Amino acid sequence: METKSLNCSFWLHVACAYLTIGLMGLTQLAELVAFPLMRNYFKPTADQYGLATSVFGCCYLLGCFLSTLILKKWGCKTLYVIAYLTDIFGCIALQFARSFFWACACIFFITTSLGLFEISTNSVATSLFKKHTATWMMFMQTCFGIGATLSPIICKWGVKLLH
Repeated sequence: METKSLNCSFWLHVACAYLTIGLMGLTQLAELVAFPLMRNYFKPTADQYGLATSVFGCCYLLGCFLSTLILKKWGCKTLYVIAYLTDIFGCIALQFARSFFWACACIFFITTSLGLFEISTNSVATSLFKKHTATWMMFMQTCFGIGATLSPIICKWGVKLLH
């Protein structure tokens, strides 16, 4: 009975890690598609656009740093919840941004969530994949690639639907 419960828990964690890394690929490529569209839509100056581009890397690092603190204090489940909420908030708020500044603020949230996703999935992977580690990690990166492949298609539909 206990072995069956542990096996179910293992597969649930694997599915969660794989879906999360797929969402990370989807979000990261959507962000790369959205940013040039924002430039065309809001027409920021070159300085504003360059500054925003530079800050995105810092937001990713901020997400990685925050995730280590969250992971240490509250654990992996809380980190997953915070990562998803941050990503969802940024994506929904981006739909209502009416200036380049607010659109960038939303992208900052999304980029921070990518750092949270990165650490959460890697921490789960290191605790789960004790045997055949390379194979499990390869499948995890495949899920990232699937999300990244679907992202431009979904973005195309979103641009047509939301104008």
